[in-house]
Amino acid sequence: MSPSRDLYTQKRYFFIALDPIHIGAGGYRLGRVDMTIAREPGTDLPKIPGTSLAGATRSYAAMRYGKLEAAGQHKNLKKEQKVGCPIIYTFGTATDTSNSGTPSEGPTQAGTVSIGDARILFFPVRSMAGPLWVSTKDILEEAWGASCLTLPKNNEQEEVEPDDERIVTTLVKQDTPLNLGWLLFKATSGLEIKPPKE
Repeated sequence: MSPSRDLYTQKRYFFIALDPIHIGAGGYRLGRVDMTIAREPGTDLPKIPGTSLAGATRSYAAMRYGKLEAAGQHKNLKKEQKVGCPIIYTFGTATDTSNSGTPSEGPTQAGTVSIGDARILFFPVRSMAGPLWVSTKDILEEAWGASCLTLPKNNEQEEVEPDDERIVTTLVKQDTPLNLGWLLFKATSGLEIKPPKE
């Protein structure tokens, strides 16, 4: 193997949801939302697990290649159908067990693609100014790098950093309070966000 060839390549994709999404965590409770939302353990922010994305991607790929039997749990696939199947090669197979608890016919196969969890980059929030897309400086810099943000400057030409009482916004009005319905923030305009060119 040549040293210039990577064993694996990491790619990052950005998605925009056109419809509301609710990824449940499997538990139920009484309240405004009956199904609990899947969240990151460290930050408690909502996320879309990689397994959910992998299942949807696998189903789409199976439709695209015309191999609907390779979508889902692929229990109906015979051993000869699994050989050379691009869906099985990419996403692998799961361990199927019969009622007796013994594995079914054929060995399991790991996929060549690993899909990680999707994190929220911009979150829609209702405000008195209309819908806003909210994020944090840390999340944006992690996703796009430190050069993606240009913060506004105050009279002393120092960058205005967001804090617990002030948010920085791309809105046109200068230094007006921003009402998010349940919170009132001081808002400084002049924020510029430049996503990467790739």
